[in-house]
Amino acid sequence: MSSIKLIILREAMFNTGFLSAHGWTTTSTSWNILYYTAVAFGFFGFYWLCLNGVHTDETGRQTVFDAILDAEPDRSTKGLVDEAFSLVIGGTETTVTTITYGVWCILKNPNVEKKMLEELRTVETNSDGLMEYQNLMNLPYQTAVIHETLHISSPAPGILTRLVPSGGTRYGNHFLPADTSVSTAQRLIHYDPTLFPEPETFMPE
Repeated sequence: MSSIKLIILREAMFNTGFLSAHGWTTTSTSWNILYYTAVAFGFFGFYWLCLNGVHTDETGRQTVFDAILDAEPDRSTKGLVDEAFSLVIGGTETTVTTITYGVWCILKNPNVEKKMLEELRTVETNSDGLMEYQNLMNLPYQTAVIHETLHISSPAPGILTRLVPSGGTRYGNHFLPADTSVSTAQRLIHYDPTLFPEPETFMPE
């Protein structure tokens, strides 16, 4: 197995959250180990197909990885693996979760559905009978529904860590040294009643 494949496998197994070093020590059954290993190899295969396609695709089709490498020819394999993971998880699962939850909330609240339809009827269509994207973006109630869906569903509820940059920084009265891991819990913020009155109620208004 080439070094690039080993790097991708390592990243898929230990840096995605699906399989951590801690997970290996706490897993109680061999079935769980097999499951998470299969998940890791699934990501490994996908990453390899994505990255290998940049160099072997003879159709001339451009991918997001071509664009990344055009802008940053020296981009590391690890950097490309991180991008692949972000596209799969950050770019698909969060979108699906938001859309699904949004449709469910609308159907559970007939008054919201009624207001949305009334607002949509005010939008002019083009020659093909379709609504233009920009016109839809200017609808205040539709926008409020989207924002409220993001609030209620919290599509990225976990902790998203970031490193404090060189030189450190201050947060209030606290100094955070460089390379300190910091994070916020999106769901805790979204369900804080001091910030959102009745946080569990779907209220686009």
